[in-house]
Amino acid sequence: MWAGLRRLERGGRVLAPALADAHVQYIDARDLAMWMLTSAENGVTAW
Repeated sequence: MWAGLRRLERGGRVLAPALADAHVQYIDARDLAMWMLTSAENGVTAW
C-alpha cells in the first residue's frame, strides 16, 4: 500500500492539495519520488 494511504488510514490531520483553480499546489517531493521510482520499477508507462 502506498505510504500516503497508510497515513490517511491512521487518521488525524493531513496536508491536502489546494483548490484546483489555485495557481500553486504544494506536493511532498518524497511521495512523488517514491511514486516515480515504484512506477518505473513496475514498468508503468504513460500510455
